[in-house]
Amino acid sequence: MSEIRSVRKARLMKAGTLLLALCLIFCGCRAKEPPLTPAAASFKKAVQEEIARLAPALLEPVAQKNTAQINVTLQTIFSDPKNEGPLWPYKIVVTDKNGVSLGKYPVEKGYSMDFSNYSVVQKCLKDCKTSYGRLFSAKGAKFYIICSPILKGEEVKGILALGLDGAEVDKKWGISEQDFLALEFDR
Repeated sequence: MSEIRSVRKARLMKAGTLLLALCLIFCGCRAKEPPLTPAAASFKKAVQEEIARLAPALLEPVAQKNTAQINVTLQTIFSDPKNEGPLWPYKIVVTDKNGVSLGKYPVEKGYSMDFSNYSVVQKCLKDCKTSYGRLFSAKGAKFYIICSPILKGEEVKGILALGLDGAEVDKKWGISEQDFLALEFDR
């Protein structure tokens, strides 16, 4: 009798172990994200390259909140049409670590705005990584906004925000709003 119990107990232990292993395998495996379209992959790469090119040049003037130097830096970078890059045309806004504008390109004298209430800015500051979203102008035009933290070590000094016309992105890159909102620029 005790031998039968031992055999049953051993079988139950094996079945329980197998069931646990299967649960771990199936629960641990998530569906893979769908691959990016070639157009979305090219667009993402262009955005990442633009951020990598601009953020280091802006670090010191942003850390010092030197608005004149920020505008000179942007003006210098874009004074040569060869430096416009594949994303062009777009707008740039540079903010401090609180989301208050320090500079803009194309430059507008006296430009000042507080973006601290924009969710895309708040997310960028909170998570210390690139955030993005869409906004609409007063006239209803759709814009895609990409905010990347300007970091000194691990400390956020400000934000580099790229603003792209949604219709232009769709026309030039073949990126739909759904494609844009599915991108992860920090991966």
